[in-house]
Amino acid sequence: WEGLAKCYHEGLVKHVGVCNYGPQNVRKAYEFFSKMDVPLVSNQINFNLMRYRSSMETKEVCDELGIQVFGYHPLGSGVLTGVYDAEWFSKVPPGLNKQKSKSTRVRWYQKNCAPVINAVRDVANRRGKSAAQVAINWSICKGTIPLCGARNRKQVLEAVGGAVGQ
Repeated sequence: WEGLAKCYHEGLVKHVGVCNYGPQNVRKAYEFFSKMDVPLVSNQINFNLMRYRSSMETKEVCDELGIQVFGYHPLGSGVLTGVYDAEWFSKVPPGLNKQKSKSTRVRWYQKNCAPVINAVRDVANRRGKSAAQVAINWSICKGTIPLCGARNRKQVLEAVGGAVGQ
């Protein structure tokens, strides 16, 4: 943290943020940087409809301290968008179940978060939006800045539609 404070005071950086800090570490960092007269402006965390409960305490502490939350994986690694469906899971080799691979995480999400996934799809269908747009808009409405990955123009336009649609 000392190095970040030094960079701030030397004008090498305009803003200081942290990543993956839970509530206690956010408070510690905020206290440290406050004593060094350095504003802590952001915390980047995993924030989406499927991890909402586990991320909410951190979000509340950041709100209390005036720290902006950037939420990565707003689409739940693709699970909320339907990228990974039952057919895809049926093709994953069984040996991967023992590894902490993306496919293992995605299967866990599907099993434990199926009601959320279904609710997102229902809202999307009722509003004439995509599941990705619903998930992105939800993150924005919760006061976070969703960090969306896009591999092509269509995904960029879809993400923008989630950012402007209510």
